Amino acid sequence: MEKLSPLNKQYFKMLVVLMGMLVLCRLTNNLILPLMVCAGVWCSLTRKIGWAFIYLVFFLFFIIVNPRLIPKASMWSGFSLRFGPFLIGMALTLVSFSRPGCHRLPLGGLFPFLLIAFVSSMQGWAPQVSYLKMLNFIVFLLGIWFGTQNLQKRPQDCLLLRSFFLAIVTVVILGSVCLIPFPSLSYLNSSQELLEQYGIMYADAVMRDIRASGATMLYMGIFNQSQVLATVLPLCFTWTTLDMLFVERRFAKFHLLLLVCALPLLYMTRSRVALCSLFTALVAVYFYASRKLALPPDMYRKMRRGMMGFLGLIVLAAAVAEIRSGAITEWVRKTNDTAGDTRTLGEAFTNSRQGLINESLRDFKRNIWLGSGFQVAEHVAQLARRSEGFILSAPIEKGLLPLMVLGETGIIGLLFFAGFLLCFFVSCARHHYYATFTLFLVYLATNMGEASFFSPGGQGGIDWALCAIGGFLLDTFSLFNLARDNVEIV
Repeated sequence: MEKLSPLNKQYFKMLVVLMGMLVLCRLTNNLILPLMVCAGVWCSLTRKIGWAFIYLVFFLFFIIVNPRLIPKASMWSGFSLRFGPFLIGMALTLVSFSRPGCHRLPLGGLFPFLLIAFVSSMQGWAPQVSYLKMLNFIVFLLGIWFGTQNLQKRPQDCLLLRSFFLAIVTVVILGSVCLIPFPSLSYLNSSQELLEQYGIMYADAVMRDIRASGATMLYMGIFNQSQVLATVLPLCFTWTTLDMLFVERRFAKFHLLLLVCALPLLYMTRSRVALCSLFTALVAVYFYASRKLALPPDMYRKMRRGMMGFLGLIVLAAAVAEIRSGAITEWVRKTNDTAGDTRTLGEAFTNSRQGLINESLRDFKRNIWLGSGFQVAEHVAQLARRSEGFILSAPIEKGLLPLMVLGETGIIGLLFFAGFLLCFFVSCARHHYYATFTLFLVYLATNMGEASFFSPGGQGGIDWALCAIGGFLLDTFSLFNLARDNVEIV
């Protein structure tokens, strides 16, 4: 039996597969994407569940990849990224009915809420847009819900997926670290015109001068926005920690390297959402998940002491950074000019989202009981009136998840959504889905600033993949002891 370690041939195979997919997309100008859609659907229909989820997660990941690294302006990109996850999710749902069983994610409580959202959308800003977005989300949800059920009966797929998720986390963290010397590619403030006209060397020099001047720089790494990196990184951090605790069950050096590298990246985004999500992750892992480890007493105490030491080092590093340069204050206030910042702490936290908060409150006041429709806003209604056909994509930006739900589905919808959350966490605790519980809690924390919960076509897709598919995968290993099965890794 081969030891289940992150540094085995399966992990390197998946890392090569992921990097190969990205390189092929770059070299073919994304012409390879339609073939990947067909491959994903074929794997789903032929019950190659592990590879089907690999293609699905790749599309969710590729949607938010930095366009300066891999341009996505071609027609093939838009078609594949829009319909690829939808078709793969539908195929996963269709074939899942032949795998009955009770080991599945407790996501059923979302459907009563979605029924309320459907009723709300009838009198919302743009019903046809709401219905299309709801259909997309439901197919995505069903693909995850039924596609992952009874994973314990497919140990090869579990091993394959675990290696692929570790490869995704590696590319997100170490890939973003590798882009630090290239600010023209990796900062939100970068000038695309400089990059295109004068090349990367000149653009990098200009960006370094801007950074040296003390201007606030928002790091986005391998993604298309700093806020995307700020929400995905805490989930990657949490998934890596839980993989180390529940699967490796030891302090693996490679995992620790990823965790240490993720911390400065979170600061470089200058996102308060990243700070709050990191805090939530540390508290949830230490006070909840780590207490659920099924280990011998001596090993359990050793793991707890090690975690306490790691937390202590983080607190010490934060204190030193604050004393030496006021780094934590700058992070909270999202500015380098903390001396001249006259805002209160509350204003510093809410100013950047105040407009979105007000918009959600206006939607709520329009209909306090049912809100103004699923995933739409007033400007979407104006766009729908000008359009002669169906609108396939109407991106919107929402702020805090509770206010988004309140504005879209009113008081009734908020109560049903709260009911779903209560049922979800109670079910996770009852079925010992501790990793899923923890990751979903961190995901909700990221939604306190970037409400991506119902947006699988944006950053919400990879977030859902990490917390739902990735978390359930770790729980499957933990509950059914797949790490100790005599499974040949191919």
